[in-house]
Amino acid sequence: MHVFLFMKKILLVMAAAIIAAASAVAGDPDPLMGKKMGVIGDSYVRNHREPVENTWHYKFAMKHGMRYYNYGRNGNCISVDLARWGEGMYRRYADMADSLDLVVVIGGHNAHREISTCPDSFLHAVGVRWLCR
Repeated sequence: MHVFLFMKKILLVMAAAIIAAASAVAGDPDPLMGKKMGVIGDSYVRNHREPVENTWHYKFAMKHGMRYYNYGRNGNCISVDLARWGEGMYRRYADMADSLDLVVVIGGHNAHREISTCPDSFLHAVGVRWLCR
């Protein structure tokens, strides 16, 4: 079920991009203009040692006149708390602005290491489900 919700959010982002592109061609105002987009995730969001301005999500937000909020943390996991990298996204989402119009979750790149050593990967599924609520 949680995979369905995640895919639904990805499809919504893609639909928003298509609608914005079609509006631009038609000369209509961009429906994303002025919206607030928050992106939570790992180093793919924080952009590790490179400027955040080089990420696709930052460029997308700027292209459409959106306010951009980056909640990326290098080494972070979706549903596993790590001493070195901090709380997982299933907890950190609470730090995000409540007024966001669009939330993008990019993660799972680091969790595979933790889940493979965890005797009960059910904890990961619970964390993903919690985050997607």
